Amino acid sequence: MAQGLGRAGTCIESRGKSPIAKSALSESARNAELQRIVEAAAKLTGQSFAAISMVDTEHQWFAARVGFDADDLSYVRSFFAKAIPRREPMMVWDAQADARFSVIPLVQAKSGIRFYAGVPLFDGAGYGVAALCVAGAQPRADFPQIHELVRLAHRAERFVRADHEVRE
Repeated sequence: MAQGLGRAGTCIESRGKSPIAKSALSESARNAELQRIVEAAAKLTGQSFAAISMVDTEHQWFAARVGFDADDLSYVRSFFAKAIPRREPMMVWDAQADARFSVIPLVQAKSGIRFYAGVPLFDGAGYGVAALCVAGAQPRADFPQIHELVRLAHRAERFVRADHEVRE
């Protein structure tokens, strides 16, 4: 039986399709509105990487992204796996100094991720299905743009919820 994320990020047993599997926001197509949100997040925060990561019962993939070429990543060893169970933004000031993330290949790379900020997105039923995140190669001590990132995350969440409701 596949494991998925439940309400408020708790783990649930999935007996069918995950909440995101009902959505048109599949990994096969990028969405223009989500792409605009990601581009705005990168610009507003000055970070080199921004994405909307989504999860189904088996893996994490990017519905929109800037500054990164991969289409998907392992869910188990990711920032996303720690961000999605939360109901609030998650910030990692220096990923190389954080034992939860220092083993991730994207952190260990020469110009790897050092700073990460992610805001979880929930569907209408309260399931954690995505996160808007930004990341950069320099560690940070503060992140005054968090309010702008949260505002953009709310915009993305409304889009994800509306898309999900149309599919049901």
